[in-house]
Amino acid sequence: MDVSQITVMYGQRTDRPGTDRTKAEALEVAKQALKRIAGGVPFERVLEETTDDRDEVGKPFNRGSYTIAESSRAMVAVKQVAYSTPVGLIHPHPIDTGVAWLILRRDR
Repeated sequence: MDVSQITVMYGQRTDRPGTDRTKAEALEVAKQALKRIAGGVPFERVLEETTDDRDEVGKPFNRGSYTIAESSRAMVAVKQVAYSTPVGLIHPHPIDTGVAWLILRRDR
């Protein structure tokens, strides 16, 4: 299964400004991103502007795309949400991983 995700980190200092935000601050960033998407801003644009998961040149890592196999070691909560979200749709709530909030779209 293929997904795209926006990662909003909290409690960690990285080279990207803002990643040391609190859990509550990160949740607010994730909720605002979902509102923008619901308001018609393309997912890819919000991903580009919001995600904290970046490669060495500052672009969204792997363009925000990931493959989750049923046998993968991905977090149980993330796998459950991914498999329960219909293809082409965005899960309506941020998912807490313990270090970041994820906004997840099931692509395939």
